[in-house]
Amino acid sequence: MRSYLILGLSVIMLVSVVMAQAPQIEWQTTFGGEAHDWARSVAEIEGEGYVIAGRYYTEPYGGGEDEVYVVKTDLDGGLVWENTYGGDYSDFANCVLVTDSGGFIVCGNENSYPPTGTNIWLLSLDGGGNINWAEVYGGENTGEHTECMCRTLDGNYMIAGSNMDGWLFLKISPSGALLNQVSIDRPLSFREIAPTSDGGAIAVGGGATLFLVKLDSNGDTLWVHNYGGSYGSSVIQLEDGGYAAAGYKSYTNMGWDFRLLRLDADGEIIWDNHYGNQYDDEVYSLRQTPDGGFVMAGLMYPPSGTENHRVWVVRTDSSGDTLWTKAFGGDGSDLAFSVRPTADHGFIIAGKTNSFGAGGNDMYVVKLGPETSVNDDGVLPSVVSLKQNYPNPFNPETIIEFDLPYDSHVIIDIYDILGRKVSELVDEKRPKGNNRIVWNGTDSSGQRISNGIYLYRLEFEDYTETRKMIILK
Repeated sequence: MRSYLILGLSVIMLVSVVMAQAPQIEWQTTFGGEAHDWARSVAEIEGEGYVIAGRYYTEPYGGGEDEVYVVKTDLDGGLVWENTYGGDYSDFANCVLVTDSGGFIVCGNENSYPPTGTNIWLLSLDGGGNINWAEVYGGENTGEHTECMCRTLDGNYMIAGSNMDGWLFLKISPSGALLNQVSIDRPLSFREIAPTSDGGAIAVGGGATLFLVKLDSNGDTLWVHNYGGSYGSSVIQLEDGGYAAAGYKSYTNMGWDFRLLRLDADGEIIWDNHYGNQYDDEVYSLRQTPDGGFVMAGLMYPPSGTENHRVWVVRTDSSGDTLWTKAFGGDGSDLAFSVRPTADHGFIIAGKTNSFGAGGNDMYVVKLGPETSVNDDGVLPSVVSLKQNYPNPFNPETIIEFDLPYDSHVIIDIYDILGRKVSELVDEKRPKGNNRIVWNGTDSSGQRISNGIYLYRLEFEDYTETRKMIILK
């Protein structure tokens, strides 16, 4: 079910450099059979590789049904294992998360199991892809459907979806128990949900309009904002308590552009930017980068105006100004549904392709190499700087980076929200330039600390700087 891509004349790569050099493709590969398979979600397994989830069509040329498709790779894209899950009808995955135990939670939709009709399906897998448990959420012929899930601050899961009555929010325990269900009589559907630092979540969706819904820890609605005129695709919370949301909107009569909104904690617009080419560009995934900027991925139609679209990645700084863009793909139509920054300062991208692979559409997974100079021109920093940890929120590990203007002794300590010291990470002389350390979420005695909000502080001579981070279990 797997094939590597050999980069050659048959591969069309379009690279646009804006203010900084776009990273190179380290590797790209496909997974799937002869029919229509694709990836909807990808996550990094720290130090091991990646897990990708989507759908697999059981028979070529429309003779079968969809199944949930999960693939685990090593860090170089090599296949570790691949499995399908499902019954006699259409079942597929939209989201995958890595658990504390090294396994995975997969969220999607099923039509194969009671009660009849489309229902929300949650699978717990161990590290080898074996099912720990599988739960169905929904009623008889009520049409439950979801495309998104997140892990909240309390260690539970929040699912945003819809049914025949409108919006649907489910809170699920790590063992699959339904803790709460909220239904709201409203139209439209959700595309993504993200955890927030107050224990709740933020969800984005929309058909011809981008809207956000802020939820409390039980899934009850706190506020709803409509930003009009665009499709909603992806949302994240930022360190200052505000949000960034992505979608696509028509700004000219030539087609869609990527749209990126920077919002305050109440959902009010701080700035509203768009990014596009001559023809349609559609964004499906947004994430924050370690330097506080943003990366978006989706599709673009090339300047030639051909019918086939390419994967398109846009990288911005924290103000939304473009640093670089990169388009790539083959002679067919290719797109990205999911992008994630990686621990090595690169990016992992997953979607679908009919340019490469076994036939029809296939899972398309691309690893971009690390960025080298998006913040500077290669000159050593002239001042000390403590950067935002990545990932944040995190589980089980996070990376903390800091810049030094010259060799010097530094101290980095972790504190809880009450100001009590939890762990001493660094107390030594460090070299000038960029430094990075990995914290595994343990205290000074090596014990795992509880989930919640923590502070990390850098001391450099007379200078101190503190930032906030969140542990999700």
